[in-house]
Amino acid sequence: GFYSHMDVLFETKNQLLTSALILMDMNGLKGINDTYGHVYGDAAIQAAAQILNRCSAEQKIISRLGGDEFALFLYGYEKEMLEHYIKEIQEEMMQTSIPLPNGTTHPIRLAGGYLFYPDYTVGYTTLLRLADIAMYRAKKQKKSEFISYRPLDDVFFLEHQKNAQDTDQKIDTTIESESEKQENPPIQKEGDA
Repeated sequence: GFYSHMDVLFETKNQLLTSALILMDMNGLKGINDTYGHVYGDAAIQAAAQILNRCSAEQKIISRLGGDEFALFLYGYEKEMLEHYIKEIQEEMMQTSIPLPNGTTHPIRLAGGYLFYPDYTVGYTTLLRLADIAMYRAKKQKKSEFISYRPLDDVFFLEHQKNAQDTDQKIDTTIESESEKQENPPIQKEGDA
């Protein structure tokens, strides 16, 4: 699959030239599954995959990494052409929806993070991590856009992780405190009641 193709491309690197790795996450899939069932959720996943398949780039690797997450690797192009393909995917996405049983449609939207190789001359697993950081920012800020990775994204990501850890630590401290109260209830003296 995806990883074996990437292994081969990054082993020789002669076909890469300038490449773009785009990591995408669907918006609203859980809501579709919960409201209309998995048949409609599957239709939404298939519609998202079709958006990526319709990208006119010939040299591409498309993969559903799991759940509602997709990866697209475009390789062997000039940067301007890669930017064109990314815009093409976004435009296709904005025109795609699936019919729902209540007679309405649900738009298919992807939040994506991307970066270019060799702007970042690292292995593809690191490219995936960096694209994931940009995708995370896209999900938090824009929802239905593709955002390029910036080194500042690591700060954004790390700050979010720190806030999440701080929240987890506060929750753990509260749980421990409540647990201690249950294990060591205050002693009441006669007449205090």
